[in-house]
Amino acid sequence: MTLHFWAIAAIVAAAQGLLLAVLLFSFRENRIPNRLLGSLMLLLVVTLVEWALWWMHVMDRVPGFKVISYPLQLCYGPLLFLYFTATFERQKMNVQKVLWHAVPFVLTTFLLLPFYLRFYSFLTVYLRWIPEWPLDHWYLVPVFIQMITYGIWMKTMLKPHVQKNQELKRWSVWLVNAYWGIVLTFLYYRLSHVVGLHAPQWRQLDAVSLTFFIYLVAWLGYIEPRVFAGIPLQEAIKPIKYRNSALGVENSLALFRRISELMEKERLFCDSELSLDLLARKLKAQRHHVSQAINEQAGKSFADFVNEYRVKAAQELLANTRKQELNAIEIAYQVGFGTKNAFNLAFKKMTGITPSAYRQGSEKKV
Repeated sequence: MTLHFWAIAAIVAAAQGLLLAVLLFSFRENRIPNRLLGSLMLLLVVTLVEWALWWMHVMDRVPGFKVISYPLQLCYGPLLFLYFTATFERQKMNVQKVLWHAVPFVLTTFLLLPFYLRFYSFLTVYLRWIPEWPLDHWYLVPVFIQMITYGIWMKTMLKPHVQKNQELKRWSVWLVNAYWGIVLTFLYYRLSHVVGLHAPQWRQLDAVSLTFFIYLVAWLGYIEPRVFAGIPLQEAIKPIKYRNSALGVENSLALFRRISELMEKERLFCDSELSLDLLARKLKAQRHHVSQAINEQAGKSFADFVNEYRVKAAQELLANTRKQELNAIEIAYQVGFGTKNAFNLAFKKMTGITPSAYRQGSEKKV
């Protein structure tokens, strides 16, 4: 048995991944997301150990461990996707829907059983009914499609969440990009086999991408230790100015719903004197909590949040043929703007065109 740099690096990274997995599984709070991420860590550990055994030239002593990582690669995307789903949706996961994510892994493992078990002749006697599938590149296309699909799903799912919170964006986008690194190195290494350009050292790229993912989780957990303490990700990673706020995620959401209800039912935005202080008194809430709820849930400042309601109301009046006698300044006053200039600036910022251009476009449609 010989040790070289890449074998040692893989073993060290695997040890780090195992430590993270144990840590994630140990938390009693926020169990589902933590255990999903911990499971992903364990799969990366198994893959790195397999490669370390290859590099140490001892794989022949443990033949059943050969290419054990092949089906595991089909779990990377589902586990990370389910981790984000459990983190952001904050609700019980449907077991049946979750099991569907495991179908490619189960099917691939079943098809590879003859290859794994041929090293244990005493077992193959009992498993003759399993069809003989050659270990070839037959699995590459569906694996490529599956890994890329999950990468796209995660990007799409995270987009509305990270727009509201730049700190949250740093955590989630880094993890997704690290996943894409695993996908791309996987494609590069496997395709090199297919086209005959394979070089043994190219497997090191796979090891680098997996090692990077493990240390990234460790680093992100270090700079945001409350995530590893079992606190939900959205609550742990607040914008910097709200780090010391006592307003939690659930209370922030509840307060924002009350704000939206006041805007829609009582049309508070039509009051040109509306201010953050006035809204806070109306809600019987603290001023900075109202501001925080709007910032976190709408991803906007108080002024932009109110102006959005005003512009939407102005659009309705401008498009209403029965209100054609109202000029722009009258509409501006009706929806809560104090000056025509403020109305024009806000309207163009929200819609990209001026109020007069919007009215002309509405008239042409009629």
